[in-house]
Amino acid sequence: MKEPDLESLEVISPLGSRLIKNKMSIVEFSRVTELNWDCLSGPEGHIENPDWLKIEDRIKALNALEHSCVFISANNGTSLTIGGNPKQGFIVFFSQDDKHSYVMAPVGSRAGTQNLVIGFQPGDYSCRILVSLATAIQVARTYFFKAERDECFEWTYDDQSIDIE
Repeated sequence: MKEPDLESLEVISPLGSRLIKNKMSIVEFSRVTELNWDCLSGPEGHIENPDWLKIEDRIKALNALEHSCVFISANNGTSLTIGGNPKQGFIVFFSQDDKHSYVMAPVGSRAGTQNLVIGFQPGDYSCRILVSLATAIQVARTYFFKAERDECFEWTYDDQSIDIE
């Protein structure tokens, strides 16, 4: 019987993606094929086959002044868009077959509207679809590995309704 090669070992991550573990590092196998972002002070950014840290860094750089939107595309034709800033919140939406679904804010945070700059365009957005940076990052991480919506969160196709207290 042949001994297993412990120098290189394939494992499955908790989110279902394949990882190759070796002496030096763990290489992540993502379904994400492209990362794009806007930039007011220079050219828009683009990375083919980005790793998770590049995506996370781009999301954390969103500030509405210089960077206001990140676009992530996967090999199954879906995309995830994140726009906003840490102070006012983030809109996170998943696109598939020309339909958009939005991550919903926690129940106690859904009332009213918030003026927010996304894609360098100011607008009033329903607070029911504004989420925290931590939520935006968690949804993006699930998308990075699965190219699907994170079902730990509530989603809606309605981005127009405004909840009243």
